[in-house]
Amino acid sequence: MELNNAHTPAGFGKSEREIYYKDGEASTIQAGTHLRNINLPSWAVIEIRETIYNNQSARKLLSSGYGISTEEGQIQQWTVCNLGGYDNKPDIDDEKKVINREYWECGHRGKCELEKTGWCFHPANLSYREIEVLKLIANGLLDKEIADKLYLSTNTVVVHKANILKKTDCHNKSELTKWAIHNNIIQA
Repeated sequence: MELNNAHTPAGFGKSEREIYYKDGEASTIQAGTHLRNINLPSWAVIEIRETIYNNQSARKLLSSGYGISTEEGQIQQWTVCNLGGYDNKPDIDDEKKVINREYWECGHRGKCELEKTGWCFHPANLSYREIEVLKLIANGLLDKEIADKLYLSTNTVVVHKANILKKTDCHNKSELTKWAIHNNIIQA
């Protein structure tokens, strides 16, 4: 989503922050101020640090595969991967001490080795393949069309669809589409 000005999105309180990544630059919007960096409160840094510490395979990959060995660099990468989409919803609420991870298309989904370590947020614990299927369902494709597009059997698509319905607690394609929009998997 394009950011047109430095105003805090409608409905945001003073303690809420939106972090987004665009054109190779991470920014924070808080209380009407647009900061050209990631501005995290100390409690969030501690929480993110603990999350990173508990994911040893991601830490190893960050250091050896991506050349990000400093704690500061790893915290910044986690923040971009998990909060980097601009969605008009607060990513961080200082008052409630809540971090709201979000799904966003960073351009590396499905190709990033970090994604396989559980580093990146997937709503309802959907796999990358389930998200691909969900996008096509939400765009109105039939099972056979999805199978052809993703080089899968129709039976595999049916199984993915059943798993998606169960994980998202949806009952039909209409509910799935609304769920996908709400969770930033597709745009309205």
